[in-house]
Amino acid sequence: ATVSSRNFIVRLILPGLLQGKAQTFVTPMLPIFVAVDLAGSHSMVGIIASSYPISTFIFSPAVGVMMKHLHNSLASCLALGVLVSTAVLSFAAQSVYVLLVIRMIGGIGNTSFDISQKAYMAAEVPPGIRGRITAQIAGAQKWAIMIAALLSGVVAEHLATRSIFLVQASLSFTAMVLIASHSLYLRRKSADLDGADGEALTASMPNVPLMSVLRDHWRGLL
Repeated sequence: ATVSSRNFIVRLILPGLLQGKAQTFVTPMLPIFVAVDLAGSHSMVGIIASSYPISTFIFSPAVGVMMKHLHNSLASCLALGVLVSTAVLSFAAQSVYVLLVIRMIGGIGNTSFDISQKAYMAAEVPPGIRGRITAQIAGAQKWAIMIAALLSGVVAEHLATRSIFLVQASLSFTAMVLIASHSLYLRRKSADLDGADGEALTASMPNVPLMSVLRDHWRGLL
């Protein structure tokens, strides 16, 4: 059967859009939260703002090794679970140092999600439409960045600055529900097909060319 980009809306495009929006929702208001709500110094503002990229750079190899032993959907859900938890903890943080640790852990979750999604694309998306899927995700994320930046200011002004973390948690949670629901649907479909065609639908992470994914991931960082 012909595979189109519509087959990957629930599992790949929407979760990527939601998580991209969750991350960019926090970014514009994070320095204000650190400086005003937590009375952090300018140095701490910079350190905390760079916590996600630092975690991504440091922990990508370790995350890649861990991913080899996990099904790609499970890896994505676990990563999003970490992001939801750290967003809620960030909302409750009362110290810049506590927030820094939480954001570093969140950066590991964000790295895990990014790598697991890239691995899923390498394993499941046919080469003929892979470029189209990548372009659709990138285009949707550009719109998400613009909309999230506007809405984060509105939320911070009319509720509280730290409320941005609750919005982040809700968006990441929605992405996790989409991936988990899609995985359960495929498992049920696999069982109905007596395993023959279902095995292709539920390809596991060890079959992914992980070194190629990690190499491309590091090239993107550098």
